[in-house]
Amino acid sequence: MQTSTEKRKQSRIYGVFPVFLHIGENRVENNRVHTLAHNVSSGGLYLHLPYAVDTDSKLFILIGGLPSGTKLAAYGHVLRSEQKDTALFGIAIRILRNRLISGVAM
Repeated sequence: MQTSTEKRKQSRIYGVFPVFLHIGENRVENNRVHTLAHNVSSGGLYLHLPYAVDTDSKLFILIGGLPSGTKLAAYGHVLRSEQKDTALFGIAIRILRNRLISGVAM
């Protein structure tokens, strides 16, 4: 029996976190979506969307529901987009810059 070892540099917080996601650099309304993240770290997050997103797409991310009660505002890009058994796509995101904020509505 093999044991798995953690390969990530940043430890993850597992749970369900509300996320506002803006995909791309332009301010087009249909590139904005509310979804849920399944795990979050200072280096990235993983979430599901009903559609694929191109690898390397730029993103603005606002994550709520963190244990401290604050929100995490971040810029990042898509590492991979993979179809799951359901109609959803798993999206792995690398966070490039982030900042903890409070008092911002989702």
